[in-house]
Amino acid sequence: EDKYTKQAADFRNDLPDNYKELEAAQSLKKDILDAPKKEPTRWERKCKRIFGAAGNSANLFKTGFMMGGLVGGTFGGILGLYQAVQFRRPIIVFQSIIGSGVSFGFFMGLGMTIRSGEM
Repeated sequence: EDKYTKQAADFRNDLPDNYKELEAAQSLKKDILDAPKKEPTRWERKCKRIFGAAGNSANLFKTGFMMGGLVGGTFGGILGLYQAVQFRRPIIVFQSIIGSGVSFGFFMGLGMTIRSGEM
């Protein structure tokens, strides 16, 4: 037994208690990553066919919808606030925000998807 083996053994004994748990967790993670890949289920294949075929178009639509929703919601809030004061019905603000945000978001999402030219 050389001095390096003895130092390594001493080092292992000086480690904190949870080191052994961390080491076990890392080996479990390695086992999971090294496990053979299972065949995708029917549902996973369908989802990949439906959503994967679009490529980046789904993300473009989502981004356009979020941008349009923010712009439409802002303008809907301004116009809704004006109408709520005019007609003395505060619920108009929320209806206007949601309606304008969803409709403008939808068209902005479509526009962004068409503009990308991926289809």
